[in-house]
Amino acid sequence: MMDSGLDRGVGIGNGRSRSPHRGSQTVVSHLLFTGLSNSRRPSKRTYPHINHRKILMKISNNKFSNEEVVLDFHEYNTCEFTNCRFVVLGFGPFSLNQCEVKNCEFTFAGPAASVIQTMSTIYNIGDQGKNLIEGTFDQIRKAGGGNPA
Repeated sequence: MMDSGLDRGVGIGNGRSRSPHRGSQTVVSHLLFTGLSNSRRPSKRTYPHINHRKILMKISNNKFSNEEVVLDFHEYNTCEFTNCRFVVLGFGPFSLNQCEVKNCEFTFAGPAASVIQTMSTIYNIGDQGKNLIEGTFDQIRKAGGGNPA
């Protein structure tokens, strides 16, 4: 059976074991992802606290350290994250507004991991697939931040 990678989740960003910028500090006003890494697995736990309605829980001026932080349905404002694992499940929007992020990584699980795997497959089927995915990234870069994901 072929390994789809979906059971592992897909992580991107500052992978703790691979980043040449370990310990670097970034202020996030919008999200721009630059690479893929399967170096870490998301936890196997479920997320029963996820609110499947379109209401964002607003969290402001908090500090998070060495935590797994589910992003779906959350709006973080002027928060600090250190050595955290962000989990994007793909069930709903989120935003990180003027947050400070130090040595954290992004991990996709569930529907979000499925989308990343699909995009990876399309990218690797040839020039047409590569052009489609690169065009999608261009649209993301042009869109800028401020709107929930």
